[in-house]
Amino acid sequence: MRIRLALLFSLCATALTAEGPSSAIDWLSNAIENPPRYYIPPPTQSRLPADDIVRVTPLENLDRESVGLIASSLAGFSPDMWGDASAEDAIARINGFRPSTLPEANALFRRLVLAQANPPLGADASTSVLLARVDQLFAMGALDEAETLIVLANPDETELFRRWFEISLLVGRTVAPCEALRKTPGLAEDLSIRAICLARAGDWNAAATSVSLGAALGELSDSRADLMIRFLDPALFEDDDNPPFPVPMTPIDFALRESLALPRPLGRIAPPYLFVDLALSTPLRQRMDAAERLVETAAITPPLLFAIYRGGRPAASGGIWGGAAAVQALDAALAEDDDTVLALAMKRAFTAFAEPSLMTALAYEFAPQLAMRPPSAPLEPVAENIQRLLLLAGADAPLWYEQMAQDDTALELARRIYVGNEMRAESAPNAPLMRAVHAAFTGRTPQHARTDAARALLQSGQQAPAVLMALDLLAKGADTGPADIELGLWLLRQAGQEIPARRLAVQLLLLERAGA
Repeated sequence: MRIRLALLFSLCATALTAEGPSSAIDWLSNAIENPPRYYIPPPTQSRLPADDIVRVTPLENLDRESVGLIASSLAGFSPDMWGDASAEDAIARINGFRPSTLPEANALFRRLVLAQANPPLGADASTSVLLARVDQLFAMGALDEAETLIVLANPDETELFRRWFEISLLVGRTVAPCEALRKTPGLAEDLSIRAICLARAGDWNAAATSVSLGAALGELSDSRADLMIRFLDPALFEDDDNPPFPVPMTPIDFALRESLALPRPLGRIAPPYLFVDLALSTPLRQRMDAAERLVETAAITPPLLFAIYRGGRPAASGGIWGGAAAVQALDAALAEDDDTVLALAMKRAFTAFAEPSLMTALAYEFAPQLAMRPPSAPLEPVAENIQRLLLLAGADAPLWYEQMAQDDTALELARRIYVGNEMRAESAPNAPLMRAVHAAFTGRTPQHARTDAARALLQSGQQAPAVLMALDLLAKGADTGPADIELGLWLLRQAGQEIPARRLAVQLLLLERAGA
């Protein structure tokens, strides 16, 4: 390691004066402020994504903590949705969110963190709710939204800028953050960020010097310095083994390893690192896998997933290819207008899309077309599956709903919830989950150890904390205890989230039984 640092450093030794380390740091700042006017392409081995030409201008005179991509009213929230909640409490609740097996829970959380609203009490640079929102969007894999929130907030301090650069590096849009760093070198404390921006500007000597200095001064870890040297001069490592995986794997580490075509860690990588796999240049199987997982976290919407399913001929049967084949078979069956063929395609699709998030995505994709097909004898074997999809998507399909068995089943309860019926307490079903869902729509107040805490949030106008408490109660999906299901759904309704509460109730009733 030391030998390679010395070799790299010798390539740019003439750029340094005879002064000590402090003058070298000053020189680095000058290099960032005044980069060369020419451009040298990166080495051919580098595969960092090219920068887009899109520019985003921050809004003027907007409270940083208030920025959002959705007007609060459109997101289903009050502008004062935090009420008198403190910033510390808001941060703890946002960071405490647990991804759910229920797609609507993840989607509701996404709307909450994207909503433009007045900030909680005491929110500032040191107790930034915005940073918590950005971090959760990043964890979900919603990188475009996280990046846009940051840009709207004007990332002029180090923590916000670091997140901006890391996200921009993953999505391939580093021009804007590097330009901001050129104007204000103090934004980045990490010398590897400076080095990457210098390299992107074509000043490879200055980039190499920053890496050498960072390693010599202990400001870069050995593993990061090793990756940076490989990025700047891959020829030095042609005969070497692959470096070990950094622990933890940071966005910069991941992007550098991807640029060098180094292997990924075994197993499932985190959602933020799947974003790069959505590119058209990625093999179809890899794109489908990434899109399925990002739909699961609500980072992307179902139409993108289904566009990828339709992007090529399935190369095999079963597994992830089974989903693509099922989608293409459904497309063909609907085009043929043959109910016998459609019944076979529906059966195949229901098997391939048994996982809750994929079943919901399937519902939203095909419910509009299925709602237009009247019930028929050939479709009787899959009628319940079609009704399930229509209810999950909230489709207007009275002919299909009239065909449903009017008995005490989860499907019938889901239909009554979908049409907005208020339940009668005396007609509660026997099954615990169904009884809990039913009770949440009777209008009665649940008897629960946390009912008083829920009421206190509502009475103090803390809509967002109340919603987050409800999502916490429902985090385990159908494995949630009946009492928590009742309180969670009741609390959502009391917090003004009637439609999400009904969607969640339908998903609780139908999704866990989808593959049965």
